[in-house]
Amino acid sequence: MTSKANKLRQLHFETFDDILADVQTLQDASDIKLGGQWTAAQNIDHIRRFMTMSREGTTVKAPLWLRILGRLLRGGIGKRDIPSGFKIPPAFEAQFVPPADISMEQAVANLRSEIELAKVPGAMNQASPLFGKLSYEKWYALHLRHAELHLGHVAPA
Repeated sequence: MTSKANKLRQLHFETFDDILADVQTLQDASDIKLGGQWTAAQNIDHIRRFMTMSREGTTVKAPLWLRILGRLLRGGIGKRDIPSGFKIPPAFEAQFVPPADISMEQAVANLRSEIELAKVPGAMNQASPLFGKLSYEKWYALHLRHAELHLGHVAPA
């Protein structure tokens, strides 16, 4: 997402099931307000794509200056909100930018499947292209904060 996104809701998730409950509320809504450039389905699919990367890894690396910054910030992962306005680097777009035509049903089903895989202790064991090696607990916390950010830009009308 770009800095043009407006937060519509302040969310706080404790578990992956909290994310799924919120996503179900969005799926059941008759209308959805958007605070950014992505649809609700795109936001949900982006969350899933990031989660998949923590399990499967990536061959793409962040620029050196960003990796250095990421290592310095690694200790605070999951302890505070992720700021809005971070532009996905072009090298990561293919992996993290969701297709414009993804349906809500498909995005939700994909996220449900990914969360079941990610719930297995130790499943998220790949190095972050930004933060480097993270524990399962750090990955879990990072995914909660990341979902709060993106789902905060989507609200049932």
